[in-house]
Amino acid sequence: MIDSARREGPHARHVFRIAMAVIALAAAGADAVVMAVPGRGGPSNTGTLYTAHHKILVGLLVVCGLLLAAARRERLAGAAAVAGAITGAQLCAIGVWAARHWRPMIGMVGYPEANLGQVQALALVMAASAAVATLACLAVVRRSGVWRPAVLDGPWRRGLLLAATVAVAVLPALGIVERDFLTMKIATHALLYSLPWGLAVAACVRLHRSAAVAAALAVAGSALAHTGRTAAFAAKYAEISYQLPALIAFPAVAAVAAGVLVIAVRDGDEEVTADPPETGVEIAAALPEHGRRQPRPSLSGRGSAQRRQRSGGYWPRSPER
Repeated sequence: MIDSARREGPHARHVFRIAMAVIALAAAGADAVVMAVPGRGGPSNTGTLYTAHHKILVGLLVVCGLLLAAARRERLAGAAAVAGAITGAQLCAIGVWAARHWRPMIGMVGYPEANLGQVQALALVMAASAAVATLACLAVVRRSGVWRPAVLDGPWRRGLLLAATVAVAVLPALGIVERDFLTMKIATHALLYSLPWGLAVAACVRLHRSAAVAAALAVAGSALAHTGRTAAFAAKYAEISYQLPALIAFPAVAAVAAGVLVIAVRDGDEEVTADPPETGVEIAAALPEHGRRQPRPSLSGRGSAQRRQRSGGYWPRSPER
């Protein structure tokens, strides 16, 4: 039986992509609303956990949703969906982290707990909406044909990607600048950075070239956004030396992601075959052996001369033909 993705027409696949893009855009809108609500104890006593890095991720999810809705080619749709899934996973992790971190953050800076329950509930809303957006993007990845076995084949390529996966998983922990509660901070960095970035780089071994490039760009862009936010904070409070581990570790993540991008561009596969077969030859190739029409017997076989002579020199048509 022909695969269900092949039986769908281009219009049906485009409608599906638009529906998934609407989900991603709705999630991005919900996340933006959540980040706009600060913790407060009065008109002049407000603050927020969410940084410029987090808001950039929301903007990136919007871009991925728009590309997903506008894409007409499977390759572009799959690449946008990969970047959207990585971004959505990071926003989901940020929501889980914020739901648990609002209380200690308010305690550290002295905000009264006037709306603690509200901001914690909104953080969970962000985590849930981002998780739904991630699943929607993964559904597009699966149906677009960019997830394929052994795209980047060869032991040295796989070895490089394995090393890159370990690097982007370990480097964020090396960027921790405060050593108190170190175990908890390592777990936090693993949730926010190591897990989504490591999975994204590891997936490049089975992603089509354009999708692998999108994954590497998503990781590099997020790491650079975090670096920019850290650099701005350090410059504002004159803490360059104090923030130096983070200012080294996260650009290193971006550099590793750039190396993954180069590997994907040089050695990735070119072809995405998600379109349904259009010719009789392609349809026959997609059918199992027992469902194919058997070829007519050759005239050059044994005894064919006698049959041609009896039939007047040509092969007679059968009644069902």
